Amino acid sequence: MEKRRRFDDEIEKLFGEFQNSFSRKNVVLYDKIYREVWKKDEKALEKQAEAFDRFLCEKEIKLSEHDIFAGQLQNYLMRFSQPLPKDGDPAVFDPYEVKTGPVNPPENARETAKMIMEHGVTAREARLTAYLPDGVEAGYFTHYPVGHAITGFPFVVHTGLEGIRQRIEQSLRQNNLTQAQRETGWAMQKTIESCQKYFARYQAKAKELIQTCADQRARARMQRIADAMGRLRTEPAGTFYEAVQLVILLQELILTQTKGSMSLGRIDRLLYPFLEKDRAEKKENEESAGQLIDAFMIKLAGCRSAYQNITLGGIDENGDYAGNEISRMILDSAGRLGFDQPLLSFRLNDKVPDGHWNEILDLLAGGGGFPALFWDDTIIRSRTDMGVCEQDAADYGIVGCVEPSICGKEFSNTEAMRINWCKTLELMLNGGRCPVTGKELFLREKRNLDEITSFDEFLEWYREELRHATKVGAELCNLMDRSFAEEYPSTLLSVTLQDCIDRLEDCGAKGCRYCNSAINHTGIASAVDSLAAIRELVYEKKMLTLTQLRDVLNRNFEGDGELLSYIKENVPAFGNDLPEADEPAADLVNEMAQYTQSMRNERGGNFMAGFYSVYHHAAMGRLTGALPSGRKKGESLSNGLSPVQGADQDSPAAVIASVQKMDQTRFANGMVLDIKLNPGMLKKESHRILLRRFLEVYFRQGGMEIQLNVVDRKTLLEAKRHPENFQNLLVRVSGFSAYFVNLFEELQDEIIKRTEYDHNEYTEDVVG
Repeated sequence: MEKRRRFDDEIEKLFGEFQNSFSRKNVVLYDKIYREVWKKDEKALEKQAEAFDRFLCEKEIKLSEHDIFAGQLQNYLMRFSQPLPKDGDPAVFDPYEVKTGPVNPPENARETAKMIMEHGVTAREARLTAYLPDGVEAGYFTHYPVGHAITGFPFVVHTGLEGIRQRIEQSLRQNNLTQAQRETGWAMQKTIESCQKYFARYQAKAKELIQTCADQRARARMQRIADAMGRLRTEPAGTFYEAVQLVILLQELILTQTKGSMSLGRIDRLLYPFLEKDRAEKKENEESAGQLIDAFMIKLAGCRSAYQNITLGGIDENGDYAGNEISRMILDSAGRLGFDQPLLSFRLNDKVPDGHWNEILDLLAGGGGFPALFWDDTIIRSRTDMGVCEQDAADYGIVGCVEPSICGKEFSNTEAMRINWCKTLELMLNGGRCPVTGKELFLREKRNLDEITSFDEFLEWYREELRHATKVGAELCNLMDRSFAEEYPSTLLSVTLQDCIDRLEDCGAKGCRYCNSAINHTGIASAVDSLAAIRELVYEKKMLTLTQLRDVLNRNFEGDGELLSYIKENVPAFGNDLPEADEPAADLVNEMAQYTQSMRNERGGNFMAGFYSVYHHAAMGRLTGALPSGRKKGESLSNGLSPVQGADQDSPAAVIASVQKMDQTRFANGMVLDIKLNPGMLKKESHRILLRRFLEVYFRQGGMEIQLNVVDRKTLLEAKRHPENFQNLLVRVSGFSAYFVNLFEELQDEIIKRTEYDHNEYTEDVVG
């Protein structure tokens, strides 16, 4: 079939209305109900179930005669770190007025610390807990112990709401259940019943609109919605249309109860059997199915700043390629719609056909950074090394930015903790005191800088402090895990996960098959380049002492222009295939990944290492002083495992050679490697062929992930000067795409500074 190059009339109308889908009225109602209910002297499970039910019964149902599906996706929760509103939160959160990438407010961390203390701690744990808000305020930590999971869409689509309710009843008939299990089962039942009542409200609304629709086509759409709502209240999805509709409404409901990158998993694999069946029965054809996919994508796009990720391609349980016609339709639709949501991730392997490669390159050429690319062999190995069985590992999807997660079987707190490698270095040089905030933070050992006689000695000290920071981060995660599921249960998410129902246990406790935690590492290249500068300036050239270097940094290189120029011109930087820069980076990254993975969490799982930064390389950079690498105070840190912005002066081949010195199979929580290409790189067929070969070489040599920003610096500078003319300019940040004009300034500047490559950087010897 020829690629669909335009929307039909109905999609055009739906496209025109989608930005009006946000309801301030519903956010105010949500805020009011949850505040009222949460004041009651009841357990959190009971309060959550009551508030969820009240909200779904009272919220405004928005349904237009142009709608093809029911559903209104938006964020209601005021905070990332806690899933319920607190006193002092704004009454209305408007995602159209908020810049992407706020600094994690320290008050969130103070609330978490208070929760930990209220559940009983030892004297040592109390001292440890105090580090959390101070660390967040100083840009050392981020913590988001909520969300970041793949909902069990296949389980719900194939079992149905009523089937799940009956399964909960069956679990409640088990012998020797604890009181906690009975309470969890009750909350699960009530949550499912609330969803069924909500579906009935949509059914009634659709029937009401049938009477007022302007034409027969609109009445037919409303009748289709009403019929689907009636069936889906009690039956599993039976058609392609019903499967898509159920996914939309379940995603809406999940976002009502849980915030933080609630992702959709392998939607192409879930939906394709329904489409095959309907085409065989003449219920759908390729055009009608394409229209439904367009409508599906528009519904998801209505939820701004949600980090909803769809995973395409990959392999099936037999090792065969699993991409299909739905994969192509979603890629095509994303290219024409141009929205920042949903995020798209494509699982690559040696079996991807040329047709899907062409679709991928088409979408990349349009800019916006879609899709991010992942290599099956590396990721599957990273998860089996963590104890995941081969079959489950092969069914991974991508959560939020780049975090691999086992669809429907895992809740691993992928954003539980992030550590700023540059802050460790900063504290070492300043006796444990943050020079930006003045706060005294933890060091394993304070040392007299003048007594460190060799770079090897300094580097060993840095290793020990980095291990100590990672250990502290893991211990804080464990303290949060002790009480988080009790205080902030994720009941709706749990009822979509079969293991949680069978065990009658929340996914945030030990309900899932895989219950891991994550420590994410940020500012790697910035830290490594700074270590290289210390080696060069202090110990090899002896241009100044460590103490003198510290003083230079604390005055932000003021009056030290010659030194700054020397650093930029002479100190080797990571990302240029230079052994003196790359080998220390690989050693540190591999060591920290292995150390992170060696630790156990409170829920019976392991910690996983991640090397991506979302927007925190810029947010943490705000709170980090000048660095020995020549970076000024407040500037962005390096992004994920990418080189420092602009420091990679050789070629993309040199960048991947540097990164490939690291063992990426140890990055069980994902990584980001970002490469910025001039748009001209993808205009000629010969350039596209060369780029594909380049990517395949990277992956076959051990790569896990790569994302391409196809945009030129001139356009970005113009967009910063005249944002009103570039409202739809999408760029890749670090694991997610966003509208450039909605990013805060440090993040915009970070993207502008990245090295931009064109086709002249790709030669036959690069990939030959």
